[in-house]
Amino acid sequence: MGVLTEVDADVLACYCDAYSRLLRYTDYLRKYGDTNEYQKRDKDGDPYGCYVQVRPEVALRNRAVDDLKKWGAELGIGAAARSRIDVEKPVVTNPLIDILSEAKAEAAHRRGQS
Repeated sequence: MGVLTEVDADVLACYCDAYSRLLRYTDYLRKYGDTNEYQKRDKDGDPYGCYVQVRPEVALRNRAVDDLKKWGAELGIGAAARSRIDVEKPVVTNPLIDILSEAKAEAAHRRGQS
């Protein structure tokens, strides 16, 4: 589309960083799960149960998703962002259509002379 400029390099770098973080934390959470299980201990240090806590990587992954949305909007990535971009589309001419149009006009002209 030709809409990115040299000025957008920093924004693109931030987008790439967010995408990299998203992949890293997603892989980590696939491997280890979204939660940690911790052993509860009484005052003597003996185990008596456990509790579950969400891993910090879940929040980091969610932050990466938010950053992707934010930087993506800056770059025009996503349907909503693209709808706000006004890009002048080049005029494409098809030489075959021009030739056929000329031939059609010439044929109509000939029929009119007969």
